Amino acid sequence: MTLKKLHDEGVTDEEKAHILERSVESVKQRRYRRGHVVRTAKQVQLEYKEPTKGAKYTRYMKPSTEFSILWGLIKYTKA
Repeated sequence: MTLKKLHDEGVTDEEKAHILERSVESVKQRRYRRGHVVRTAKQVQLEYKEPTKGAKYTRYMKPSTEFSILWGLIKYTKA
């Protein structure tokens, strides 16, 4: 049942083997016996979710370096 649930969620064979503490080959053989098909990136559908009402756009600034010469009389900013 655990193997079927993990397969339905789209977990890879390597992750299944780590979770079940089995070898990758044993997980592949069990999947083959059960008739589960390996999913590729094309088969997995991503769902688009609308942002919540309070969601806002965040603008990220590039880091800048500011040099000050003569006690702050001349400032040079490098973007």
